[in-house]
Amino acid sequence: MNKQKIIEMIDNHRKIFRVAFAMVNRIPFNNSWGGIKPDIGLSLLKGCKIVNRGANNRIVIGDYSRLINCTITISGSNNTIYIDNRCVCNHASFWIEDDNNSIRLGEHTALCGAIQLAAIEGTEIEIGKDCLLSSKIDIRTGDSHSLIQQGTKNRLNYSASVKIGNHVWIGTGVTVLKGTSIADNCMVGAASLLCKQYSNPNCVIAGVPAKKVKGNIDWMAERI
Repeated sequence: MNKQKIIEMIDNHRKIFRVAFAMVNRIPFNNSWGGIKPDIGLSLLKGCKIVNRGANNRIVIGDYSRLINCTITISGSNNTIYIDNRCVCNHASFWIEDDNNSIRLGEHTALCGAIQLAAIEGTEIEIGKDCLLSSKIDIRTGDSHSLIQQGTKNRLNYSASVKIGNHVWIGTGVTVLKGTSIADNCMVGAASLLCKQYSNPNCVIAGVPAKKVKGNIDWMAERI
């Protein structure tokens, strides 16, 4: 039986399989829920830990996604983490501080290891569909501390949302800072530092700080 037929069988018996998936996710010592009840579709979690220090926080996970050894820490209220269908998250850390933040992963996006997504001060991290993120990547909407004007205490470094388009490949060791946006179909070179808006699609972005180094490209996960 091929993969598509298995999915069709599960979809045709959705209620039964949803109960079965929930039972697996709730096996003692498999996952730690931190007092929150995520809305999980036909997806599997293994070795995941949730810490919830707030109220009205939501975690929504679609169908056929897998979360392995992930941590979710929420310190605040009215926050949302949304993971769409067919996502893979391996050793990822979702970190939220303050109120009214959100982290969203689009369909068929993969986080491949030791990745931190941190949203603070009412901002959003949005990662589009069909994205591939390698390991040791840090994406954050703020600096965690205040940079101020000397003598005035006027703050200079307010937090800002991060948006990553569809079909974006981010190499290992990349840092994505507040206010960054990346257009569709781009590739980000290893160990790059992104700190602005990259509005041209189908580009290679690389460097410290990162800039466009090549245009008219696309990429695919398969080696051909």
